[in-house]
Amino acid sequence: MEGGPQGRASHRGVQEVRGSRGDREDRQGAEGEVRPQGGNLNLLLDTSFLLELRRGSPKAAEFLRRAAEGAGDLLISVLTEYELLVGAYHVLRARGDSGELVWLQRILRWVSVVPLTRRAVDLAARVRARAEEGGVGVPDLDLLIACSPDPPARLLTCDSDHQRISDLLAGEGIEVVFVEPSARGTPRRS
Repeated sequence: MEGGPQGRASHRGVQEVRGSRGDREDRQGAEGEVRPQGGNLNLLLDTSFLLELRRGSPKAAEFLRRAAEGAGDLLISVLTEYELLVGAYHVLRARGDSGELVWLQRILRWVSVVPLTRRAVDLAARVRARAEEGGVGVPDLDLLIACSPDPPARLLTCDSDHQRISDLLAGEGIEVVFVEPSARGTPRRS
């Protein structure tokens, strides 16, 4: 996969981490949430982290490789899928280049997409209220993405918004793993 994960988290390795597609579907509960296999924490890949992988960041690839060892499933929120689709369609319309869409389809083959549930919306609202009480603002999509998995997952992100509220998210069982963006620039925002 060009610009994608390296090592254990590439094609064959991802299958080892998350099991076969059928195995993943066997572990899905109500509303499509994915239960971790063997009690291992799932990994939620944020939009910013995936864009960093797309740029070919060795640092992000190494973080993913290490984090995937012993982890449950690799997840993205349906909102991350939305953000990546918006970017891919912008590139397609502006340049006639379908490369971003092809890349996204490859990504979708090795992750589980988690839906946005009422539980996630309620959790995000509670975290946002506490953040605002402390004078910290955070974009809604970033918060909803972090709160999407049920049960909570370890969040791999390059987004400083997640880092700013990591203590609040940790109180809800969401561990934020911040990966500094590469020197080529920060991940684009939707």
